Amino acid sequence: MTYPLLVALERDGELKPLVERVIDQCAQPLGGEQGPSPVTEDMSAQVRHSIVATGAADECLALARRHARDAVASLDSIPNVPGRDALVTVAEACLRRQA
Repeated sequence: MTYPLLVALERDGELKPLVERVIDQCAQPLGGEQGPSPVTEDMSAQVRHSIVATGAADECLALARRHARDAVASLDSIPNVPGRDALVTVAEACLRRQA
C-alpha cells in the first residue's frame, strides 16, 4: 500500500500527522515483550478511509491496470511459449492480489 498512501498524503493534509503518530508508536520499544500492535484499529481505519476518500486507491489501481496492459502488449513480439504465458499470468495476477 505504499504508493496509495503517498498519493493520499499529497491530497489529505490531515493524514500526515496521523501517519507520523503511527510511525512514532511503532518505533517505541515494547519492553522486550511481544504484545499487541501499538497502532489502534481506529488509526488504521482512518488511514484506509483517507486512501479511499482521496481517490488514491482507485487512481493507483487504474495505474496498475495500465501498466499490466502495457506489459502484456509488450509480449506480443515474443513467440507463444509457456514462459510468455507465465508472464501474462503474473501481470494479470498482480491486479487480483489482496494485501
